[in-house]
Amino acid sequence: MSLKSMKVTYSGNFVGGKYHGSGTLTSTLGVFEGTFEHGRQTYGKLEYDNHDFYEGQFKLGLKHGEGKMISQDGIYNGQWVKDLKEGKGSMIYCDGSSYEGNWSLGMRHGKGTWTNSNKGFIASYNGDWVYDTREGSGEIVYNTGDKYVGAIVAGQPHGNGKMILASGVVLEGKFVNGVMEGKVDILNPEKAVVSVLENGQMVGETEGVEILVPPFLPVLQF
Repeated sequence: MSLKSMKVTYSGNFVGGKYHGSGTLTSTLGVFEGTFEHGRQTYGKLEYDNHDFYEGQFKLGLKHGEGKMISQDGIYNGQWVKDLKEGKGSMIYCDGSSYEGNWSLGMRHGKGTWTNSNKGFIASYNGDWVYDTREGSGEIVYNTGDKYVGAIVAGQPHGNGKMILASGVVLEGKFVNGVMEGKVDILNPEKAVVSVLENGQMVGETEGVEILVPPFLPVLQF
């Protein structure tokens, strides 16, 4: 049984004059194939005119519940609310990076982990997000093996934190917009505290280990 009206074509089952059961709906949006209840999609596959693809649950004609979306941005697999990513989900981006964690209003929000697989300077970030911005507290791992743990504002180390170098040396103090400021304590692998300097400008040496203090930590780029 088929119904055609302007730019909409439906082929499938009806109950009480409404789409109900299995069917295929073609419109200007794309082609949906799946199940209907009382005229509304409940589960199925939707291929958009721009070749984006969604498979999962629907409610009132919108992506809602669990579903997988393949788009020009990448592949998202997780929860949806009213056509937006909401709740738990994972995203593999076209550049090879990935995110797994919480979402709100279609953006990364809450706790989550971003991983960079394209050999950039930043290997990963794990921590707090506020509407697609790294904000709160978190851990940045660099491809050099160094690691920052502490407060993050607008994607940069800002506030109290520590830089754990690959050598095991720990630099602990206050960061302002990615720059170490004021007094910074340096702890070598043998737990011997040595002094530090002002505003990140220093080269020190402790028990034969040369310590280079980076004056600036790069912003995470996505």
